Amino acid sequence: MSKGTIYPSESLTFKDARTGAEIRQVTT
Repeated sequence: MSKGTIYPSESLTFKDARTGAEIRQVTT
């Protein structure tokens, strides 16, 4: 898997490879 975890199309969470911060993108 890539660097990050993909959740149901509603939301996806992944870690920023540069800052190492956890980014959470929610698409409605």
